[in-house]
Amino acid sequence: MTRGSRTLAVRSAFLIAVSVALVQPTEGQDQPGVPRVRSHTPLIVDAIARGTPASPTLRRLIDTIDTTDGMVYVDDGECGHAVRACLLPLVLVAGPNRVLRILVSLRKAHGCELVEVIGHELQHAMEILGDPRIRTDIQAYNRFAVPGLLTEGNRFETRAALQTADAISREACGR
Repeated sequence: MTRGSRTLAVRSAFLIAVSVALVQPTEGQDQPGVPRVRSHTPLIVDAIARGTPASPTLRRLIDTIDTTDGMVYVDDGECGHAVRACLLPLVLVAGPNRVLRILVSLRKAHGCELVEVIGHELQHAMEILGDPRIRTDIQAYNRFAVPGLLTEGNRFETRAALQTADAISREACGR
């Protein structure tokens, strides 16, 4: 399978998976209690549930995402580049919603560290969702493809995400 066809297959499978959750997207955004940060993975759901009350930083981040047109799915998966977690550079538009996906390696991140890496990647998601003009994969990629954000191994990193991870680590993990 070529890289292009693999990307198309991932996008198609992901769009099918989230379409059920977006049956009433406009109403869902206005209804309290309808989470815009979601997971299909019980360990990740538990980490977010434990981390949110323990970390004001994580709570504010999730509350901010809840005010956007974004839906962020956080699930178990491998990213490459030997990292523990990543925001996939895919933006799916489903009705009025922009859908993003974060992968977290449950083999590489455990316990409190799992909460920290989820928060780090949610900050990256917010960096995209904070700009309503970002509605395509290329626009998302270009958001990070600026001088100073490209790190070793052709990965992107932002100071805000590093600071978010540090704050969550102090608040939720006592580090």
